Amino acid sequence: MVKKYSVFEIFQVAEKIERNGVDFYRKAAGMFSDAKMKGVLLQLADWEVEHERHFREMRREYVREMNEMVEFNPAAVVTENPQAIDGLSLLVIRPNKALELTGKEDKGEMLEKALAIEQETVRFYEELERSVRDLGGKYETGKIIAEEKRHIKTIERLLNRGA
Repeated sequence: MVKKYSVFEIFQVAEKIERNGVDFYRKAAGMFSDAKMKGVLLQLADWEVEHERHFREMRREYVREMNEMVEFNPAAVVTENPQAIDGLSLLVIRPNKALELTGKEDKGEMLEKALAIEQETVRFYEELERSVRDLGGKYETGKIIAEEKRHIKTIERLLNRGA
């Protein structure tokens, strides 16, 4: 049986993925003395921080809207297994992705790793979008996908320029 996810769950997963991205980019930035590369990686981390805030606010707004219609209980829309949300995000960005960095990566290798993370994230959200229960969840998941695709384009531009 295919598990269907609520928009509330999608936002929780998105927040977790973004936190993991922040950890990755900040650790990566600490590995470079080159100001330009460090700046690029810190900018990516800042974008992830903003995305996490955005997704958290989207989740809170969803709760507010639900509360206007009925007394909303987030626990009622979370999966039967609370660890499932962490498991879902681990499919894309494991918490130890930052720990996998060796410190020997050059700029190109680091950007390739960042690109791979962003591409995995998009694939993950596209798969989740197919499992979302409601139209609002599909719409919001689509917005998340569009935002992550902007990250990909940014990293690809840097790779093409030989950052």
